[in-house]
Amino acid sequence: MKHMLQQLLGRVLCRKEEAKSSKQELEFTSQQKYAPFPDIMIPEPKVRFIWTYIVFLVFSIVTSLSYLSWRVLNIIQMVSNMYSLDWWEIGGAFLRFGGEIILTCLAYIQTVYIVLLLWRKKTHSEESFDFEGVREEKFNKDTEVTEKIDIIIPCCKEPLQMIKDTVSAVIAIDWNDIDIFVCDDGADDDLKEWIDHLQKEILKNLPTPLKRSITYVRRLKEDPHHAKAGNINNCFKNYCSSKYVAVIDADMIIHPSFLRRSIPMFGGNVAYVQTPQTYYNIGSKDPWASDAQKRFYYNVQHIALHRWGASECVGTGVIFRHKHLASIGGFTYGSLTEDTATGLELHKAGYSSCYLPQVLQLGTTPPSLAGQYRQKMRWTLGGLQTFHKSRILFDGSLRGFVQKWPYLSIGIHFYSVILVYIPTVLLACISFVTDNYFIYFTSIDEVLHFYHFYIPYLLFLSIMTRLQYTLFLEGGHVLYHRACSWFLFSLVMPVESLYRNFVKPGLLQFKVTNAKDTIARNTNFNNFKKLIPFALYFLFFFLSIVKTLVSMALETKETITWEDWLFLLGKLFWAGIMIQYTFPILLGVLQDREYPDHQDLVRREMDKKWGIELPFVKQEGLETLEAPRWKQSAWLYEIFPALLFIYLLVRLSLLHAGIYDELRFQKYIIG
Repeated sequence: MKHMLQQLLGRVLCRKEEAKSSKQELEFTSQQKYAPFPDIMIPEPKVRFIWTYIVFLVFSIVTSLSYLSWRVLNIIQMVSNMYSLDWWEIGGAFLRFGGEIILTCLAYIQTVYIVLLLWRKKTHSEESFDFEGVREEKFNKDTEVTEKIDIIIPCCKEPLQMIKDTVSAVIAIDWNDIDIFVCDDGADDDLKEWIDHLQKEILKNLPTPLKRSITYVRRLKEDPHHAKAGNINNCFKNYCSSKYVAVIDADMIIHPSFLRRSIPMFGGNVAYVQTPQTYYNIGSKDPWASDAQKRFYYNVQHIALHRWGASECVGTGVIFRHKHLASIGGFTYGSLTEDTATGLELHKAGYSSCYLPQVLQLGTTPPSLAGQYRQKMRWTLGGLQTFHKSRILFDGSLRGFVQKWPYLSIGIHFYSVILVYIPTVLLACISFVTDNYFIYFTSIDEVLHFYHFYIPYLLFLSIMTRLQYTLFLEGGHVLYHRACSWFLFSLVMPVESLYRNFVKPGLLQFKVTNAKDTIARNTNFNNFKKLIPFALYFLFFFLSIVKTLVSMALETKETITWEDWLFLLGKLFWAGIMIQYTFPILLGVLQDREYPDHQDLVRREMDKKWGIELPFVKQEGLETLEAPRWKQSAWLYEIFPALLFIYLLVRLSLLHAGIYDELRFQKYIIG
C-alpha cells in the first residue's frame, strides 16, 4: 500500500512539473494583453421566438393560398371573356398574376428555409457540438499551440499603412509558430522593403518559443491570372506546407485569439472554419446600409448553417485544412467571388464546414455609394458565374435542401429579378400612370371578394418580411428598414450583370475593393450616376399623381366627388411606401456622406515585445459592432403602410355599405 501511495504521489508531482514547464513555455500565450478591439461574441438568434414566427407563417400561407386561389378563378373568368379585351390588357393580367405567384412562392421558400435552419437545437455554444462525428472540444494549449500555421494575406494596391496594420496584427496573434505570406499582386516596392525589414531585423529576435516567418510573394502575372484566386493559389501551391492555412484580406485587423478560437473547431471532415466579416469604418448611422445587409447573413443564417455543417466561405478570416483545400486544386477559378465558389466545391466534395460567431476580424467597406455599388456588383456577377459553372440545380453531391439552397438561391434570385421582379415593377409603374391594375371585374361583388382576400394577404406578407429581422436580431426593426433602402439597386444590378456576363464579357474584371485606383473612381459624379434609377422611379410616381390631379382639374366642381379624393389619397399612400425607402440613399448622396477613412479610426502603439507598431481600433470604429438603437424616427417608416391598410379597410367598408354605384366602376379595379 505504501509503495502504491508513493507511486501515486510521484505521478502527481511529475504532472505538476510538466504543467509548470508547459505553463512557462507558453507564458506569452497565457498572458496576452494586446487586443485591437474587444472580445465580442455574436449573440444566438432568438430561437425562443421560433413558434411565434411559425404561427405567423401559417396564417400568412393560408391567406396567400386563399388570395392566389381567388386569382386563379379570376384569370379563368377573364380568359372566358378574352375576346372583349385588348391583347395588352390580357398580357398585363397574366404578367401580374405570374409575378404574384412567383414572388410569393420565393418569399415562403426562403422563410421555410430559415425555419428549417433554426429548428436544429444543437448550437456552437454547447460544449460538445456534434454533427457527423465533428466535435468542438476545449482548446488544448499543450498540443495545439505548437502546430505551425500558414497565413496568406493577398493584397493588390491597397494603401501601404492599411496592409501594415493587417500584417502587424497577424504577427501578434496568440500562437507560437506562424508562417506569414504577403502575396502582392500590385508590385509595391515599398511594401517589399518593409516586409524584408521585418524578417531580417525584427522577427528574428523574438523570444522562445515564438517563431514568426514573413515572406513577400510577387508572382509573374500571365493571362489568365485569375485575380485574387490566382494570387492565393500561387502561394498555396508553392509555399504553404502546414496542416492549416488561413486567408486574411489586406484590410482586416485580426484579433490575437483568432487561431486559438478557430483551430479547435476542426474535427471529422471539417474543411474550413469561417469567422464573420465585420467592418469598423461604418459608424452607427450606416447611410449605405452596408452593415444592415450583412447582419442577418452573419448573425442568423450563418449561425444556423453551422448547425448543419454547411457554413459558406467568405474568403477572409477563414482557416482551411491544407489537404482538403488541395484535394479540389486550391481556390476555384472562373468566378469573381472565388470564396463562395471554393466553399461550394468543398461541400460538393463531401466536406463539412464550421462557423465561429465571434468578432475576430475588423475590416473596411467602401466609403462612398459608388464604391458600395461596385463591390456588390462584383458579388452579384460572381454569384451568377458560380451558379452557371456549378450547375447546382442538377448536382446531387450536395447534402439535401439545406446545403444546396444558399448556392441555388443566388441564381434563382438573379433570374427572378430579370424575368419577374423587373417586369412586375414596370407593370406597377404603368398601373400607377394609366390607372389600370389588370384585374378583371364584372360586378361590385367581385371587387368585394377581392378586398376580402387581398387585405389579409398583403398584411401577413408584409409582417413576415419584417419578422425575419425583428424576431431574430437585436435592433432588427431598424436593420430591416435600412436594408430595404437597397431594393432599387437589387433590381438594377442583375440587369447590369446580365449585360456584362453575356453581352460584354470583357467588362468582367476583378476590382480590389480598397485599391488606390478603385477608391479614386468613387467621385461625386459617379455617386450621382447611381441615382439615375431613383430619378426614373420618382418620375413614374410623379407622373401618376400629376395625371390624376390634371384629370380632376379638367372636371367641373359638380362632377368631382369624395370618391375622386379618396382615390388620390390611396395613390399617395402607395407612392409614399414605395418611395420612402429610397430616402436614406438619396440623402446620403445629396449630403455628400461617406464612411470615415480607416486612418481616422485606428491608432498605433509601439510594442516592445514585437518591436513594431500594433493597431488598435478606436471607439468610433466599434459603434458598428453594437446593435442599432431603437429610435422614434423608425416608426416613420410604418406610417405609410398603416395609412394604406386603413385606406383599404375604408374602401372595404364602403363596399359593404353599398355606397358605390356599380356604374362608376369599370372592369378593372383602381387602388
